[in-house]
Amino acid sequence: MNTKGCKITKLINEKELHFTWKAPDQFETLMNDENELSNVKVSLKSINDNSTKVMVEQNGFKENEDWTEAINSHQMAWSGVLDSLKSALEKGEGNLCCQP
Repeated sequence: MNTKGCKITKLINEKELHFTWKAPDQFETLMNDENELSNVKVSLKSINDNSTKVMVEQNGFKENEDWTEAINSHQMAWSGVLDSLKSALEKGEGNLCCQP
């Protein structure tokens, strides 16, 4: 639901992935215009032979009341996706789809 029309904008092998991102349908009028997509940067940093730190930064949000719910929703969704990814990689369990 959030990837149609989005593009990878930068890739640094095994270190960074940058891409544009759309909002869930309830925030479509705020941030899904082709010229208003948010940008996501996923950084990977090796901690040791068995661990990698994954950091997600998303920008492109506006600072006003209309955006508060969208920002909170995205924070919750990314947290859920990262927790699920961790579980999938460590235990073979995880649901990589999240619905706020």
